[in-house]
Amino acid sequence: MSTWSPFLRYGAIAACSASCACSGPSSGANSGSGGATASAGGSGVIGAGGGTSMTGGGAPAMSGSGASGAIDMPPPSLFVDAGSGAGGTDGGCAGITVAGETLPLDMLILYDRSKSMACEVPAGGDRWDATKTALTSFLQNQAAAGINVALTYFGNTAPDGDPLGSSSCNPYDYQTPDVEFTALPGGAAAIVSSLGAHAAQTDTPTVAALTGALNHAASWKAEHSSDTVIVVLVTDGQPNACGAGNLSEVVDVATKGLANAQIPTYMVGILSPGSTCSLDPNQPNQADLDAVAKAGGTNAALIVDTTKDTGAQLVDTMNKIRQNAQIPCEYSIPTPTNGKLDYDKVNVSYLDPTGAKEDVYYVEQMSACDPTKGGGWYYDTKPPTPAPTKILLCPSTCSTVTGKFGYRLNVTLGCQALRIPA
Repeated sequence: MSTWSPFLRYGAIAACSASCACSGPSSGANSGSGGATASAGGSGVIGAGGGTSMTGGGAPAMSGSGASGAIDMPPPSLFVDAGSGAGGTDGGCAGITVAGETLPLDMLILYDRSKSMACEVPAGGDRWDATKTALTSFLQNQAAAGINVALTYFGNTAPDGDPLGSSSCNPYDYQTPDVEFTALPGGAAAIVSSLGAHAAQTDTPTVAALTGALNHAASWKAEHSSDTVIVVLVTDGQPNACGAGNLSEVVDVATKGLANAQIPTYMVGILSPGSTCSLDPNQPNQADLDAVAKAGGTNAALIVDTTKDTGAQLVDTMNKIRQNAQIPCEYSIPTPTNGKLDYDKVNVSYLDPTGAKEDVYYVEQMSACDPTKGGGWYYDTKPPTPAPTKILLCPSTCSTVTGKFGYRLNVTLGCQALRIPA
């Protein structure tokens, strides 16, 4: 076992939050500059040795519901049904279509540079070069413009005097990214340069690295509370360093990153089914990768099969993660085209990836959200005074619509609000 153990440090920093205007789509991304970088003294929500805890308040933690499926999704927006009634009884619903802003997205990529990444792939070259090329393509693609990306490696810091291939077991060595959050496309050059300066030559200290990455993401989130901040763990092997070969430790870290700081962990597994490599005696399996993803609130790992087109799969996977993470859970209230808005006649529903419609019940406040009855939605203030300005999804509903690819949200005006049945 390792000489330290992650443990609960503080409550949730933030739940789903970001405001959306009623004017047209916007990337909403910040510049990526500044922010809080954890010091060597160690601050964060996941304990590591004797580090101090990070201060921060916020809303109760949202339960994660999962990220599965592979349905491509158009840019997230607020769709409004014209005259659908949304189950209301008085009809005559006003048709107002509003494009909602996507949340600013900050993606911290935790990138495996263990020796096994030098295993060859059928298409030629090795896993390291194939994934590096694919990641470069993703960063430079116009579709990713506006998001902020940071890059850190695990196995990147070996203690002085240790042989080549060894890695630091201190989580604080992984709390400072090799490239801090930077806005794309301008920041892509720094990340590509970093990738070119590294090679696959270490072991796999997953527990320490994921702890450091989540703590840095939590520090950044504390300074950018309106952003969606996520960690993307890209790996091709089981933990094999620092005495942390137990998968349960990795699961524990991902669990605390979600519960304590609302930072989800996306798992990208680089697998080579049916092939062997002397550098990779401990290939991960789907069940283990899924366990980490589920603990991190994303339910299932996204797999890149090296026996197929590794590069194209990784680009597609990164784009799916980007799309999924940018669905907002807070909206400005649409303005009716005619007359004054009746706050009792607003309805919310969503379409799942298959196109099936699900109504979301109105609740008067967050404390009335009931995950056993489908969650719900509420206003930021109780009408009529002061007048509400936002529609907010209950944590469990937010978790549902952000947890799978392809969800769309609808708001309908003019029909009696649906409430949880007695």
